[in-house]
Amino acid sequence: LEKSFNMMSESLKWRKSFGVNDISKTSFSEELLTDPYLYFKGYGKHGEPLLVLQLEYHKKESEKLPDLKKYIAYLLENREGAKEYQKVIMLFNMSGCGLSNIDYDFIKYLISLLTEYYPDILDNLLVFEMPRLLSAAWTIIKNMLDEDSRDAIKFVNKSEVLEYVDKDQLPISLGGTNEAAAANVMENDFQSLADKKQVTFTQQ
Repeated sequence: LEKSFNMMSESLKWRKSFGVNDISKTSFSEELLTDPYLYFKGYGKHGEPLLVLQLEYHKKESEKLPDLKKYIAYLLENREGAKEYQKVIMLFNMSGCGLSNIDYDFIKYLISLLTEYYPDILDNLLVFEMPRLLSAAWTIIKNMLDEDSRDAIKFVNKSEVLEYVDKDQLPISLGGTNEAAAANVMENDFQSLADKKQVTFTQQ
């Protein structure tokens, strides 16, 4: 009970300091809203929308970073308030990444966001195809996290990811066969994604 109270207290402090309630779609540039860096495409085995983050496009100390942090919080905030509530699978695509793409503070922020401030949204956090040369970097990141956050992370390759997402739902870039266009992550997309998934499963 004390742990839950502390988490709620910290969450409220973060929301106030981050200005979550004041963020809207108009807070972001069209470039950020349509960037292939972050997109929805496909679903998990139980209908969870798959949110893919292409970390190979991330550069530490990017001038876009403050807006990107707010954008991800905005997406999760809208996800939490969606009419048809569904958890999401977050997939960090690490294939093609090098040391220049590893930003300790940003990755810690993302994991904390999902595990501490929006814990009910996350179904699984998958780290996909992490290059061996980055193992030491991830060890440092894991040591920066609390136990609950560490437990949420699952490292998967192209065969292991199929335990969470069927091949026909997985984007081609991740070894799947899903050729559908990535969903534009806009304000009302969560409901439209849920509706499309419901139709797809009904037809099957």
